Amino acid sequence: MKKTKFVGVFFSLICVFAVGALAQNTASSGQLCSKDMPDRLDVSVKLTNSTKTTINVHFVNYDNCQEFLDTPIFTANPGQTLNVTGQHGVAYRIREAGTKNLLKEIILVPNMPQINITAAAPAAVRPKPANLPAPKDEVIYVFKNEANVTNCTPNLGWAKCIQLADPTIRIMATKGVSQSAMNGVANVYAEITRRLGPKYPRNKLDTFIVHMTNAEPWSELINLAPIGMAYPQQPYQSSGDFLRGYGNPDNLWITEQMICKTGVKTRNDTGKVKDNQARTFDQVIHEFGHSIDSNFLTRQQAGIFKFATMTPLESFAYHVTQWFRSPDFGVSVPANNQAVLKELFTTQATFSCDGYKP
Repeated sequence: MKKTKFVGVFFSLICVFAVGALAQNTASSGQLCSKDMPDRLDVSVKLTNSTKTTINVHFVNYDNCQEFLDTPIFTANPGQTLNVTGQHGVAYRIREAGTKNLLKEIILVPNMPQINITAAAPAAVRPKPANLPAPKDEVIYVFKNEANVTNCTPNLGWAKCIQLADPTIRIMATKGVSQSAMNGVANVYAEITRRLGPKYPRNKLDTFIVHMTNAEPWSELINLAPIGMAYPQQPYQSSGDFLRGYGNPDNLWITEQMICKTGVKTRNDTGKVKDNQARTFDQVIHEFGHSIDSNFLTRQQAGIFKFATMTPLESFAYHVTQWFRSPDFGVSVPANNQAVLKELFTTQATFSCDGYKP
């Protein structure tokens, strides 16, 4: 779907101001970034200024959570109601025009209720998913902690292999994948599987295989089984060269390009579809979410999941990334979805990028 007009205007402003004015105009407070959501849906929300001062609405960048304080997208006088529009996933910060005090952060999602901005609004913090249990675990440093793995023999065409202790998931990688990334992924999957509830025995994943690549050219990967045959070659947006990942019942594919980085090199090198999104463990968890779905959930359980306009299949995977806050979309989770997640996982966790050595 075509981007809304004002976003295009704003990006034009970035081209004009970014070189000379970024340092003095970016804001340091606030953590919510705009997110590039797959549905590209145009959404809007009514925002009422109930303060006694003029307020400005600032677009928040995708890459670094920053905004340009001198170029607000919308301005509302006291008592005025705005129709704030943008694509699903676009984030804004609302500030007092004079003091530039931060009043609220919002991220656009479908069917948002009307927002009322008051002087008593709390300082913006990254919102937590509604009605999910509070985190019970400390931040897990998956790159600093040594994974409980042993070496194994890789399948034909793959350069490296390590195996988790329980469940005995094997992680196979190309020579371009760093040992740090393999160690981190092993710890992420070990932490997720140990949180599976009693109704979901993790030994069901004992023969599961994780395939990891990096920024290799597609000509190098197209003949590598099983990933090279996973997608059609055309059109580009549906090809393995663009997607570089999937989650199946018995194996998955992820790329180190999307682990604790901003931007995807192979996508940007083609120039066809630019990708400068900041990621932590989004793909690592999302693709595993698909594999968890196909291994542990009934079709009745999986069919109830709803995230924006996505299919239940994609919605479940997005809710799993939200459960493990990679990222936290800050949207309300329906009660029936919560019930499945709370039964599936005993606790939540947060994974840190600290210590990563690509």
